[in-house]
Amino acid sequence: MYRWKYPIPPQGCPAYTLITQRATNVRRVQRLPYAEARATFDDVCNWLTDLGIQYHNTRLHKYKTLLIDLANAEARGDYAHFENKSGTARGINGAFEAQELIRIHEGLRHEKHPQLVERLRRILQGHELFASDKSSGRDLSLELSVAARFAKHGHVIDFGHIADLSVMFHDTSVFVECKRLKSKNKVKVRIKDGLDQLHQRYRVYEPQGEARGLLVLSIGALFNGDLTLFEGSDARQLGRKVTGAVRDFVSKYRRYWEHVATDKRTIGVIIIFDTPAHTGGTLSTCQELDIHFQIDITQEDSALLHRIAPLFAPDF
Repeated sequence: MYRWKYPIPPQGCPAYTLITQRATNVRRVQRLPYAEARATFDDVCNWLTDLGIQYHNTRLHKYKTLLIDLANAEARGDYAHFENKSGTARGINGAFEAQELIRIHEGLRHEKHPQLVERLRRILQGHELFASDKSSGRDLSLELSVAARFAKHGHVIDFGHIADLSVMFHDTSVFVECKRLKSKNKVKVRIKDGLDQLHQRYRVYEPQGEARGLLVLSIGALFNGDLTLFEGSDARQLGRKVTGAVRDFVSKYRRYWEHVATDKRTIGVIIIFDTPAHTGGTLSTCQELDIHFQIDITQEDSALLHRIAPLFAPDF
């Protein structure tokens, strides 16, 4: 279910700007029936096999099995057997994580760079359950999900760069640093780390002064690390809950990227909140984004971010 009620704000808006859907942000609610998700996930698995990645002993294989069982339960209209066999929490976790891998596949399925293949191998590491994982694999999956948005629209990705993501966006080199925030005690440090890393990228880029950067913050683990279902009687109520979480984060932490001596070449901060959700009897993944323009960026940089922003919008 996609709705885009408001266009991208025109140039000349105040420095603090949000790309909007429901007046404040972008929301992408993915309602993917389990039978369809199973078929799509088969494409993901076949893609990895073609790249020479063995996934049968990884968490990916467990998600595939869960989706098969969920598709069968959906076809019967009876989830009792599935819940007894696998448990509701595992089912929600599997469906949620499978959706992220599907998004990565959508944008990167035509890429075969050796460094991409290595990153894909690493994201399959770690515990099956999101809440129990202490590895870096899911941090890399955030990087690849962002890369997929650019690659899907034909922009060239340098998978061998030291930055989390290096993109040639038309004629501008754009560096992206991605942080999956997990602890409220470390939010300030993690934001500072990301901004400092972008500054280091600019210092070594030639010609000097021409690269730009984005900081991407994933806050799902911060607000819903156990992957509890966000419940809503309808899409509107669900939207209010998800939007509220994002607004709480922005209100509390925006000073860490706005009121510091930020390098002006860092033109924006993108906040992503993914959560499993339940509304209208349907399990879905709800993804909400805030795209913030940094204070006092030039008109040219504002125009650049306006061109990048639609890559993060829902598909029509």
